[in-house]
Amino acid sequence: MKLINAQHRPWLIYVACSLVSLAVMTSNLQGGLVANRIEATVLNLLTPLYASINWTFDYGCGIWNNYIFLLNLRQENDRLNQELRQIRENMASVQAEARSAQRLRSLIVQSCRMPGTTVRSHVVRRANSL
Repeated sequence: MKLINAQHRPWLIYVACSLVSLAVMTSNLQGGLVANRIEATVLNLLTPLYASINWTFDYGCGIWNNYIFLLNLRQENDRLNQELRQIRENMASVQAEARSAQRLRSLIVQSCRMPGTTVRSHVVRRANSL
């Protein structure tokens, strides 16, 4: 024979827990030692659980933050690679201009050494057509 109906059991457990909590809180307000001992015992029992939950949360946050960091790092890497390509193209252009200037300097030096009149020109090469 059941003493407590299954339908009323959760409510009775809730009321009992509420009464125990109320008794501990009022005992604590009056400066009772029972409340301090109960609190200390509960905290000592729950500390490993809270520590493991905290460690799990910190570990998950660390993984998430590193994942976001890696996504940002990939975007920055793509941007830097594009910038590097542009700089290399500019450097190739500047080097071509420097070679052209060096050729012109050598022509000027040769023309100063040659007696008579010389005519300078810029030659453009065309591909041979068949």
